[in-house]
Amino acid sequence: MIDLSLMKKDGILIVAPTGPFTDDDMEELRGTLSGMVADGDEVKGLLIDAKEFPGYADLHAFLAHMGVVRDFHGKIAKLALVSDMVFAAAGEMFARTFLGVDARHFPAGETAKAIAWLKS
Repeated sequence: MIDLSLMKKDGILIVAPTGPFTDDDMEELRGTLSGMVADGDEVKGLLIDAKEFPGYADLHAFLAHMGVVRDFHGKIAKLALVSDMVFAAAGEMFARTFLGVDARHFPAGETAKAIAWLKS
């Protein structure tokens, strides 16, 4: 499950996982991102605020997530990961190297700093 918060004026979408990702979560994420792109708005930043990675409800949810990544690759200017998870720094490197997105990792609790960076 995820909570989405759109900062429309700034072109920033905040994603906060609250439980294992489901197909419905990925459809909601896809719909929100599609709406931003269709409105001609720049997706200036995607902020993932995750104390921990909750995993996937099933294989379909994982595949749906990969579909969202594929479909919006190149349409998001910056990615901020706010987390103390061990692999968060690796997520930053993966996003930079394989997705070509400007990515940065912030420790948990530094959401305001991450938003400021996304706005810059």
